[in-house]
Amino acid sequence: MQAMGFAFAISPALKKIYKEKNDFLSALKRHMKFFNTQPYMAAPIIGAVIRLEQDVKAGKLSPNDVSLFKKSLMGPYGAIGDAYFWGSLKPFASVFGVVFLALSSSLWASAAFLIIYNIPHLWMRTRGLTAGCNMGIDVVDYIKSLDIPEWGKRLRYLTICLLGAALALYYQMNGYASANIGSAVGIFSIVLFFAYLMQKGFSASMLVYIVFILCAAYWYAAPVFHFLNKYISGQVSVNL
Repeated sequence: MQAMGFAFAISPALKKIYKEKNDFLSALKRHMKFFNTQPYMAAPIIGAVIRLEQDVKAGKLSPNDVSLFKKSLMGPYGAIGDAYFWGSLKPFASVFGVVFLALSSSLWASAAFLIIYNIPHLWMRTRGLTAGCNMGIDVVDYIKSLDIPEWGKRLRYLTICLLGAALALYYQMNGYASANIGSAVGIFSIVLFFAYLMQKGFSASMLVYIVFILCAAYWYAAPVFHFLNKYISGQVSVNL
């Protein structure tokens, strides 16, 4: 499916490069072959391929060079894009939106999620395309200079910090406003534990799901524990 999308995206440029219909159809057919990468990271590849097709038209490159260029980048860029956009940026934006909702009780929380997520991804789509068109094969060095994996790592740690803030907010919103040093240490320990899990290979998305499941379980189990605590301390009695 991505091959068809790639061919569709590049077809207006190919029409301008290849004036003859047969040349255009031949070039378009080349780009109908298998292609699969992270959708946002396809933009620099599309831009670079447009530049390379111009070199093919000028006789500087062969069509096979363009195909090899696409094949060599789609795998690495797919891995980089998945790790950053799906595994780092989306969980960070999601947790930020949840914390924003807890603080403001406003539907603007969804807007905050969309803004945080869409600015980087739309930037990659537009800047990646223009950089590819201008730089050609040198766009590889440009993408490398962005150090996307390192930014993804930073976002994952920020997500952990936000998860700690979410736990603290949940603790306060459920009537435990008089938090003591012990509870603060407990929450901090949970944050450190999540950071350890991330170091061991757990994704930020998985940690978000774990926190939500634990909160939901606590929501239903807390009344039971509260009753048992009162029963054990003798504050309530059960008449059988």
